[in-house]
Amino acid sequence: MASSKTPLRNTRLAVLIFALFSVLAFGYMVLMQWQWLRQTESAQATLVGWKPQRYAFLPIWEYQPTEADTVIQFTSNVPTTDTLHPTRGQQQWIRYRPEQPTQAVVYDFWHLWFAPSMVLVFGLMPLALVCLIRYILMAKINPDEDLESPLP
Repeated sequence: MASSKTPLRNTRLAVLIFALFSVLAFGYMVLMQWQWLRQTESAQATLVGWKPQRYAFLPIWEYQPTEADTVIQFTSNVPTTDTLHPTRGQQQWIRYRPEQPTQAVVYDFWHLWFAPSMVLVFGLMPLALVCLIRYILMAKINPDEDLESPLP
């Protein structure tokens, strides 16, 4: 007797909810980044050293805010395993909060947009996999066909 339910129905629903949640999380993260970027200013920073971690190093940047005479140091939150790139003395654009100059981030893709893009990619991969299995790899099942009959 053939079942009237389509295969993977519950799986598709769960993956669709997960993908919707991931798209909403991506949108929220992008909105927070844009708000943060509007509240910050740009400055040139110079790499002055490395803070050792377990298996990587965190770059230490130094910059001078436009409205202050003091030099501010901050440690980047994206580690690297290669201390030869970037090199000491290298210049890099950063974004910082004028009211809290120690809150700064290197102004590039890896520091600003990598996490939101990974939320989106890993959130949509299960949906793409289920769609691939359901619509491409699985044969269309005819509900009128008797599934228990032996193959000729």
